[in-house]
Amino acid sequence: MSAEYRVLSAELRRKRFFLFLLCHYLLSTQHFLWAQPTGVWGVTTVDSTGETGYNPSLVIDSTGHPHIAYTDWGDNTLRYARWNAGQWLIETVDDRRPTGGTPSLALDSSGNPHISYASYYSSGPTNDLWYAKKIAGIWSFESVDSAGNVGLWSSIKVAPDGKVHVSYQDTAPESQGGMNLKYALRSAAGQWMTDTVEFIGDVGQFSSLALNPVGAARIAYMDFTNKKLKYAKQNLNCSGDSCSWDWAPATVDTAGWSGFYASIAVDSAGTVHIAHQDALGQDLRYARKTSGGSWVASIVDSMGDVGEYASLTLDQDENPQIAYYDSTNARLKHARWNGASWDIQTIPGTTIESWNTSIGVDQYNNPHVAYLDWLKGDLKYARWSNAPLLEWTGEAGYVSDGLEPNEGNNFTKFIFRVKYSDPDNDPVLAGFPKLIVKKGGAEISGSPFSIGAYKTAGPAVFYEYPLWIGAGSDYTYAFEAKDRWGAPASGNPTALSSGPVVTGVDLPASGEEVFAYPNPARGEKITFRVSVGYLEPILELKIFDLAGRSVIEIADERFNKTAPPSYEYAWNMQDESGREVASGVYAYYLRARDQKTGQEFKAVRKFAILK
Repeated sequence: MSAEYRVLSAELRRKRFFLFLLCHYLLSTQHFLWAQPTGVWGVTTVDSTGETGYNPSLVIDSTGHPHIAYTDWGDNTLRYARWNAGQWLIETVDDRRPTGGTPSLALDSSGNPHISYASYYSSGPTNDLWYAKKIAGIWSFESVDSAGNVGLWSSIKVAPDGKVHVSYQDTAPESQGGMNLKYALRSAAGQWMTDTVEFIGDVGQFSSLALNPVGAARIAYMDFTNKKLKYAKQNLNCSGDSCSWDWAPATVDTAGWSGFYASIAVDSAGTVHIAHQDALGQDLRYARKTSGGSWVASIVDSMGDVGEYASLTLDQDENPQIAYYDSTNARLKHARWNGASWDIQTIPGTTIESWNTSIGVDQYNNPHVAYLDWLKGDLKYARWSNAPLLEWTGEAGYVSDGLEPNEGNNFTKFIFRVKYSDPDNDPVLAGFPKLIVKKGGAEISGSPFSIGAYKTAGPAVFYEYPLWIGAGSDYTYAFEAKDRWGAPASGNPTALSSGPVVTGVDLPASGEEVFAYPNPARGEKITFRVSVGYLEPILELKIFDLAGRSVIEIADERFNKTAPPSYEYAWNMQDESGREVASGVYAYYLRARDQKTGQEFKAVRKFAILK
């Protein structure tokens, strides 16, 4: 930002912190039970390039993906980040420095981003209000208002009919006709109309705009002169692109020094919801007004110095959720109205100076919060993630457990299977699920094992892991999984289950690994058996007459492998053409190769057929 912008911002911050210092006190904290299903908050860094992340404005699109507009303070530019295909895509929107002050982001019905923000670059040293939109991958820019010192505390919404509404403040001195709350409307045809909403006193800080069900603006803001929260209702009359309106400002809350960080939302019934801070009482407050009703104000959180940077949104049930800063404990907090009371939770992993919060909610009612890590100058992002679920697969042998077979020997391939699903459709965290196997209560070598997927069915993914283990009857096993945000899975497979029961088997002595029985063969079949100490053998059997002519070749998949380490093939004494072979002496060649080690075993033996 320019020097003038920095001075102005510093003055606003100095004034605010001076008020906080006058009334700051410390109280013990209190944690309330979190009413959502089991899960965790995941915190990630979005942008750490230079000194960035100031005044983020977050919106969640229809697919649940976050979009964030913010200021790169160090580079004096406007930036935009969006989550796509498992990664953050970041771009500089406007680099005509200095620009990007207090940006506000909205998405239109097609998911295109629209941003309002303050800039110096056209007429400095005063701010101008600018507007950027991205259509078909191209950003375009429009100057909205350059009369006075305008554009700070902007708040933007795009109506379904394409009209763009912006509230903002003229921060010029009152002696120059400033410190006013202003409003701009862009018609669907692209024409801007501006208006002064209220001009008595120092008004318009923290302006926050929402649209009611018929597209009329509702603005929450602070009356700094009278230290109260105010609200302006627009009586909008539009015919096509031609609109006229008037305003009805009203006082909402006069408790202490109300109105700091005002944040507004309007539900489908026209009920207005506003979160804000009482800077004197250092409380997070909430005001609600039904259509045609009166304002009802209440305290959400008073446990310490709380409520800074309050940001409010409505979830899919149209209940308010609020993100805000707890200065006493130096952490972000989240409050959610459950229909009867506020559920309040500290967001783990947030830093000492987690400022400038902005909240959004996805289609699963999960809150997302963008914020500035002021100490590092990074843009951070926190997201609540519901716990994923592990279940038995329901397949044959896996209906009531995750193991098949349940009994075997030390050469048996035990297959462990589990099904993963997630209520948020989050994929599993890399390296998960894991299989935990214990013997006598202690994990065996290699446990936990990372297991791989073998099929997908709708939103569920099925995983399996083959394992060979030594003899014992005191084995237990369990599965573990986390979603990509680190939320641990619940479900029966996460608890220890008994099994398998493993019997030790001795291998034949050298020279006795392969034999055919009965020999000589007098019935309708002869069985060839091989017993080798291989965990995953590939077997090959070839039968010849004494002249060396091939009679038949038997591939690996035709061997019975249900009782390792012995593997059998029962031959019906017919050649490749299906003709019965004659009595006589024959030779057979058997080869076994271990897929795990590459070891090989080969043997040539004779047998007789008597008919």
